[in-house]
Amino acid sequence: MAVKEYQAEILTLALWDQGVVKIDVSDLKNIQNIKEYSFSDNRIYSLLKTNSLKGESSYNNLEWVGSWGGGLYIIDQEGNIQEIKSSETKGSLIHPIIYSLFQDQTGIIWLGTNGGGLNKINPRKENFVLVDHNENNNSLSQGKINSIYIDHNDHLWIAVYGSGIERYLNKENKVIKYH
Repeated sequence: MAVKEYQAEILTLALWDQGVVKIDVSDLKNIQNIKEYSFSDNRIYSLLKTNSLKGESSYNNLEWVGSWGGGLYIIDQEGNIQEIKSSETKGSLIHPIIYSLFQDQTGIIWLGTNGGGLNKINPRKENFVLVDHNENNNSLSQGKINSIYIDHNDHLWIAVYGSGIERYLNKENKVIKYH
């Protein structure tokens, strides 16, 4: 479950088995349900609304919804829903459980999965790139990617359940582990 406030006094709720619900909390004595979205898998776990990218209006203000088994959903500004299922095909979403979502300053969307590693998608190209665990000690630890964050030095930090915090070096495709 997740709660986000993308617009003042409008909360977007990711609800387990109930999809995504938007509520108006401007009057706390009379909270209004203003919009509901239902998906083929309503076990919603994570939310992200894309930031405006200069000169690229088609990717602005999309709502990305990560589910527990149904993959990824994208809601456009008109309320249309695009469903992205997982597949073992190269360039596809690799795992159906999306634990965490994050957009970096270049517009890349990072998706943390439940045991399937870290996916990144360039919305301009609509392809997924996998960062995962392998036998190399410099690879991502195997496990649930609970959180993704980029700090003020552009370091990508990844919280892996049971393994601690890790920093991903994108240019080298290498992980430094701090556990």
